[in-house]
Amino acid sequence: MSEMSYTALARVRAAAGDVEGALDAARALKEEKLTPKVRTYACALHASAKKGDLEKMEAVEAMLRDEGLLPTELEFMAMLRAYRAAEAFDGGFAMLRRMRTEIRSPSDEMSEELRAWFSAVPGWSVADEVRVDDAGAAVAVLAMEEKRVELQLKAISLTEEERADLLAGIAKLACEREAQSEFDNFMNWLNVKKDGMNAIVDGANVGMYNQNFSTSGMNFNQVEKVLVELRKRAKEGDAPPIAFLHQRRVEGGPARKPHNQALLAKWDGAGELFTTAHGSNDDWYWLYAAVHAGDKAFLVTNDECRDHVFQMLPSPKLFYRWKERHQVRFTITAGEVELDYPAVFTTCMQEADDSSWWMFPQEDESWLCACKVE
Repeated sequence: MSEMSYTALARVRAAAGDVEGALDAARALKEEKLTPKVRTYACALHASAKKGDLEKMEAVEAMLRDEGLLPTELEFMAMLRAYRAAEAFDGGFAMLRRMRTEIRSPSDEMSEELRAWFSAVPGWSVADEVRVDDAGAAVAVLAMEEKRVELQLKAISLTEEERADLLAGIAKLACEREAQSEFDNFMNWLNVKKDGMNAIVDGANVGMYNQNFSTSGMNFNQVEKVLVELRKRAKEGDAPPIAFLHQRRVEGGPARKPHNQALLAKWDGAGELFTTAHGSNDDWYWLYAAVHAGDKAFLVTNDECRDHVFQMLPSPKLFYRWKERHQVRFTITAGEVELDYPAVFTTCMQEADDSSWWMFPQEDESWLCACKVE
């Protein structure tokens, strides 16, 4: 039997209300050394939720997570509906806190469930009107409560634990594909680098912007212009910006021109150049350095990081959450550089520090807001 066969069996049993039988099918699948999927457990979770068996529902969610799988929005909706029906409000809020790291923007269907949830929770109300400005300052109007709430959306980055997990994933893949001693030396160098890093530049991406790839038309002046802009933005005490370039970029082709040799020497002398060795993939180096640098660091690149290298990361959602807060895109027009920094707040589910409000971005770019009214 295949994974699909066991999953089909689990679904039949769950549809008949036999949650334990559905889980037995999942266990049999594992005994056959097959890899379970979310759908393997989802039917048991939905059946538990429908029966109002919150303890079993939570146990199935835990099993799913133990397999390294994450609930989808459908599972979160089923659980929220079950918590609402049982008036288990503490459990529902705990679930929302798990959900907010995994569902960035709820669908319209999920938003309706959220409206129903907050309308049912004692002491809470859904705002009739929400306005958010470019700085993340928001005003929520609750007409029925004759209440106006002012709030501030935050920049949500990775936790230290999440950042450590992402770094470990990058390092594991890099060491499997690079000369391990080279990458180990690089990681050790980062750990002892006293001034850290504030701005990391994907040098090849900047230098090849609007250039002729077929002739390897690397434009070092463009890298310098980006570095100039970053130098202007640096605060006192910041580490200098640093461009990552592969060794073949700094040795051959346009790099041999005297003007470019002077630029490379200038960057090297100022601590603004890191050269990756022959046979290496510089993507691993600038990515690891940017994540290692912490919450205040930025990575300058237009690379959307969607190719096979980045798809191999064990937690793609974690990576894209990091990228949302730390990637700086750029344009160069008539020699002028424009840097596009991330917004000052994150467009994702957010809860107030004092738990007095929740904000949910909508598919139409509006916001759903629920506030405590007591």
